[in-house]
Amino acid sequence: MLLTDYISHYMYPNLVKTKEETVDTLDRFKSEIVQPSGHVIKILQCDYDSIFNSDKVARWLRKNNIKQQFSQPYKHSQNGQVERDIQYVMDKARTLMASYDVSPSFWEFAINTACYLINRSPTANSNITPYEAVYKKKPTTNHLVPFYAVGLCHRTKEERARDGAWSFKAEPCRMLGYDTSCNDAYIILVIRTGKVITRGNCVFDLNEIHRSISEEIDNINESSNIETADDNSEAADDNDNSIDVFQLQCEIDN
Repeated sequence: MLLTDYISHYMYPNLVKTKEETVDTLDRFKSEIVQPSGHVIKILQCDYDSIFNSDKVARWLRKNNIKQQFSQPYKHSQNGQVERDIQYVMDKARTLMASYDVSPSFWEFAINTACYLINRSPTANSNITPYEAVYKKKPTTNHLVPFYAVGLCHRTKEERARDGAWSFKAEPCRMLGYDTSCNDAYIILVIRTGKVITRGNCVFDLNEIHRSISEEIDNINESSNIETADDNSEAADDNDNSIDVFQLQCEIDN
């Protein structure tokens, strides 16, 4: 479920297993985002799904003095901004996963990271970020690293004690996102154990992604040169002097 503020464009993703978690998601959005920032929810715009049209949601809205607006049944386009935001988040998440050829099993982390980055990036209609519009302060960005970046995470004394006195003080990991419940903490995948944990003391190789992209571009250029050479050879055999030039444009979403 994706909740979007129409004024600030702030996005709040919450992955739910069933639609019955809708009210809990609305409660968390109110307590984690709306109330701390000193704002109130006035209108809930949603599609004509049965869960939004349920008595449970209606009671929650009346309790919090929130007006509800529906789009027509099967007319998702009437939701406007949030429908475009969903597509934007999905495209952003795909780009993050494509950078390191990330396994589809980590899609939920890519979604959360995409929203985290979008909230800290200026919008087309404003010079400030959605985060700044909501919290009235600029977000810090010096801790940002590429999604799924290779790194090392610090191991605590308790963790090292289980493996003996000569165990390493750090081990390889992959960056999966940012833990917003902690200050400057990362959600990481420990490669040795396959566990997903939260850690603050991490060091990531920020140049690895650039090396990977450069290698891919070199491979593409090499393949293009081979194909061009073959085309030229065939053209010479056919006494055809015309040459079609194709340009490959790679767009990398930062």
